[in-house]
Order: sequence, then C-alpha cells, then structure tokens
Amino acid sequence: MPRTLFVQIGVVSFLCHAAIAVEDPSPLFQAVRNNNLAFLKTHLDKTNVDSRDDHGATLLMHAALVGSPEALRILLDGGADINARNSFEATALIWGARDAAKVSMLLAQGADVNVQSKQGRTPLIVAAQGSSESVRLLLARGANAKAHDGAGITALMNAALAGDFASVRALVEKGADVNAQATLFQDFGSTPLMAAACSGNPAVIKYLIEKGASVEAISNNSGQVKNGLVGMFKMTALMKAAPDNRGEIVQALLKAGANVKPRDVREMNALMLAVATERADPKNVALLLRAGADPNAPSALGETSLDWGLKFGNPEIISMLRDAGARTGDRYVKPEFQRPETGPTAEQAIRKSLPLLQQSSTVFMEHSGCVGCHHQPLTARAVHAARSAGIAYNETAAQEQSKAIRMENISQVELLRQGIEKGGATDRLTQSILGLHAYQPQPEEMTDTVIAEIAEGQLPAGNWHFGGISRAPSGESEIGRTAYAIRAIQLYPLPGRMVEFDERIQRARAWLEAAKPVTTEDYTTRLLGLFWSRGAQARIRGAAQDLLSMQRSDGGWAGNKYLESDAYSTAVALAALQETGAATPGSPEASRAIRYLLNTQNEDGSWYVRSRAVKFQPYFQSGFPYDHDQWISSTATAWAVIALAPSVGHPTAQNR
Repeated sequence: MPRTLFVQIGVVSFLCHAAIAVEDPSPLFQAVRNNNLAFLKTHLDKTNVDSRDDHGATLLMHAALVGSPEALRILLDGGADINARNSFEATALIWGARDAAKVSMLLAQGADVNVQSKQGRTPLIVAAQGSSESVRLLLARGANAKAHDGAGITALMNAALAGDFASVRALVEKGADVNAQATLFQDFGSTPLMAAACSGNPAVIKYLIEKGASVEAISNNSGQVKNGLVGMFKMTALMKAAPDNRGEIVQALLKAGANVKPRDVREMNALMLAVATERADPKNVALLLRAGADPNAPSALGETSLDWGLKFGNPEIISMLRDAGARTGDRYVKPEFQRPETGPTAEQAIRKSLPLLQQSSTVFMEHSGCVGCHHQPLTARAVHAARSAGIAYNETAAQEQSKAIRMENISQVELLRQGIEKGGATDRLTQSILGLHAYQPQPEEMTDTVIAEIAEGQLPAGNWHFGGISRAPSGESEIGRTAYAIRAIQLYPLPGRMVEFDERIQRARAWLEAAKPVTTEDYTTRLLGLFWSRGAQARIRGAAQDLLSMQRSDGGWAGNKYLESDAYSTAVALAALQETGAATPGSPEASRAIRYLLNTQNEDGSWYVRSRAVKFQPYFQSGFPYDHDQWISSTATAWAVIALAPSVGHPTAQNR
C-alpha cells in the first residue's frame, strides 16, 4: 500500500498494515519467479500470502504470469485472494488468461470471469490471443463474448488475428459481433474480418464471411505518433490480405464481393500491396488484375505497382503488369557514392560506422519518441560486437540507447501483461530484447514480462506470425520471426516456465525444419534458428550449405534471386555463418564476403541499400544518409559492423 494512503485511513489501520509489512515481501516474489517452491512453502503464511508489489500486483498475479502451475497451487492453497486487483484493476485471471492450466485452477477457486481492467481487458479478450482451450473454459463459465476493451478490441478480433478457428466459432456462437470495429491505434481500426485477413487462415475468413462479416468495411483510425498519423488506415480486408499473398484468402474475399479499387491513406491499392513483397504470387496478381485493379494507380509518393514490381525484380510479375498496361511513375536514381581510394580494413570500417550509427540512433529517438528496430536495438548489437573486437565507442551514447530500450519497455509492462502491444507485435519485442541483452544481460521484472508476451505469441504449429504488412527484407520473414523469438526466450529464461519453454523451442525447431525458405533472409535465419534451438548437426550443416551456395561471384548475397548483391543480405548472411561456425574470417567464403563489404562502404561510414518496404511510419530524417532509403541502410550498416567485427586483425580483413 502506498505510504501516502496510510495517513488517510487512520492510525489503527496504519499500525495494522505496518505490522504486516515489516518483513520485505520481495523474497516471496523472487521465489515465485525462480520456482523456489520449498522457500515458498516454508515462508508463506496468512499475513503475507497477499503481498503486493509497488503497483499492487499480488503474488498470485505474478505466479499467473511468470510462475509455474505448482507455485500457483501453493498460493491458492495458502488462501490467496483470487480476485485481488492491482492499481490497473487487473487480476490473476487476466494476467494468466492464455495458460489454460492456470485458468482452470483459478476458475475452480471462483475467479471473476468477467472482470475488466482499467484498460477494459477481460480474461476472455486476453485468452482469445491464441489459447482456444482457455476460451472454451471461460465461455463455459459465462464469459461475455461481446465485451470490448478501451480500444474497441473484442475477443473475436483477437481470435481472428491469431487464426484460431475453434475460438472464432465458439465466440460467434455466443453472440460476438462479426462486424465490430476497433477504434484506436492498437489494432489499426480492424474488424474481425480484417484481423482474419492478417492471420493467413482461410477457414476463418470463409467462416466470418458466411456469418455476415462485411468485406467492404474500411479501417477508420491508425493512431497518432510524434510525426503524424500512422499510414495504416482506410484499409479493407483485401488490402490486409494482399501482402501475405495467400491465394485462397484473396479468392474468398473477391468471391464475396471485395472491391479492388479502394486505396488506403497512402493511396496504395490491393494490387500494389500484393506486388510489394518478396512473396508476391503471380497468381494473385492475375486475380486482382482480372477483378479490375488499376496497375497505374499512383501512391502518395507517385509510385505504381510496376515501380514496386521492379524493386523486387520478379520477371513474371513485371511482365504481367506491363502486359496489363502498367507504367512506371517514379524514376529511381541511385545515390552517388564517395569511395575511398584505398579500401579500409575491417577495423577502420567499423571505426567509421560506429559514430554514424550512434548519432543516428540518438536523433531517431529524439524525432520519433520510440525505439526503432532498425536503430537502437541493432546499434546496441553493433556496439557490443565492436566492443568484443576491442574497438572504442561512445559510452555515453551507448548508455542512453540502453536506457531508451529499457524505459520504453518498462512503460508498457502492464499493457503487455494484459496482452496489449504498442505495435510491431513479436518483431518489436524480440529486437528490443536482443538489443537490451547487448548492454544488460541480467533479467529484471520488465524482461520477464516481455519474454512472457513473446512466448504467448507462438502459434500451435510452432511458429510466430505477423501478417497484414510486408517489411522486406528484415521484417517479412516468418522463419526469421520464429528464429528471433527462440533466441529471445533463451536469453532471458523464466525458471518457473522452463518446462513449457523447452516444449515451445522444440515445436519451433520442428516448424523450422519443415519450413520452405524463399528469400535470403529465410535461409539466413533458418540457419540461426536451427543453431539456437540446438537442432541436429546434420540439419545445421545442410542449412549452412544452402546459404553458402547462394553467395554471388562478387562475394555478396542478394535479397532474392532476381536482385543484385547488397550490404544488408551479405552482412546478415556472413554474421550467421560466423556465429554458427559454418565460416571463419579466414575461410574463402567469409573472405570474399568481407572484401565485398569493405569495397562497398561509403566514405562517411555507411552502407547503402535501396528500400523495398512499404512505409507506414510518417517520414522524418533520422540523421542517417539516403533519405527514404535511410532506415534499411542504417540496418545494413549495423549488420555490417556485426559481421566484420570477428575479422578485426585478421589478414583477410585488410585493405583490398
């Protein structure tokens, strides 16, 4: 209880509470977190079983989030208040709603099934983010299927976004509104059908259409960030489905009457969004063209579908668009470069890059007000790599970047505990964790919360999915998303959930083994994911050989088979090969890749890569060169530092 309240409630109450609070409750919270069941049993009694943290959360709530079922049982048997609320009005059932075993235990003790937090979250809304068994249990106890949170998000929207057909059907049968619409930024104004269009599950799409979901609904809000509106509204379900290029979903929406003509706030139509991805499918492009999609509709930046097709280079799609009369609308001009007369060594290249990366990370934070996956976290990893190679860096800037990553996540702890994400889903969380670990490997309450949220994002098949948007190359790979999630939960494990996490990693590894890589990013991160998940050596060697076979004659790698080599794909591939032991700085393949990177660095310390990601953040200058190509170029530069660091001082990493 906060000290300021003691005066208000009287001396008698003060003495009572003071007597209870003499013993520091934090060891009990640590016992829950660390699964120290013996300590918990020995030290728990009626005076401390409902101990609270600084925000009023009880031991039972922490056990529901990060503890084991056994710890939860000890607290329940000890008489813990089943419906105790923290300062955000959340309860143990809300925090633990996605763990069916814990939900069952809490419901058996009388947990309030329709409790709502200050954010409007109910156990059912949280559970619907991937736990069909929890949804079943909650509905059986009378959970309200029509409830929505403060952003207008319903359980049905969450279940549809997770592609959870069983939950979608159960919720609709209980009266959930198939045309409800979220109102605020968290879900980009989505309806259940729009959410389903991002899930990749055709069965959910078809079911919702059958139940009367409108294919014509348009998202009404995407929220305001520091530099303006996020460019993710005025969208339809067809637009949301387009980047995933799943033919059965596109066909179902078109058959139901989806209109191909609307354009979103960026003036992009479904055809353009379907083309602007590494996974563009000629069959879907043909479907959209036959349905009347305009190949020459310009975006707000003046780009056409053909401009986007040329960025990715697929000749079949380019030919198809041209046959349909498509023209280019934006003339691409490659930036001019200043190459040094003598190529740098790896150490010299890194020394040039670090100040630019650290300065840009600071500017990005100042202008955006948020941590960007391509800035703070990757710069943190680049600084860590440079430090490991004995190269000096700006310690003050590094501390500020670490603080920015940490504080942004701390500010969202309670939201994450209720399954509310700021944006970017697993991608943002995993990259934050990887960046934070470079500076601060010790776990804390915030990292526990982030890791718990990452874990809950895993689908039953074993992968992590984030649809509805294409952010090639670094934010589009499902394989990469899964690999980085594996790594994150390994770096900050939760002792109370280790059995569960081991099972999660096994499922993820099995999914990776069966996955079919398409892009260079897929091949690179499949190798990393198999290595991190301790896959069979034969599979790791096979994945490494697949990646090595894609190296070009110039020593680099390209984003896909149609494009030229670039610094991003080369640096990530080289870093993965070195981390997994498949290449060393002295090996022929690594030596050629190192030379490629050293020969393509600009005089200012940057590497240039042309952007081929559909933008949704308002544009601003981040202190990095190349204007609209600056963020992927910053990402490439950070990865180049990471890839070159192991070769510092090696003979093959000298001047060309």
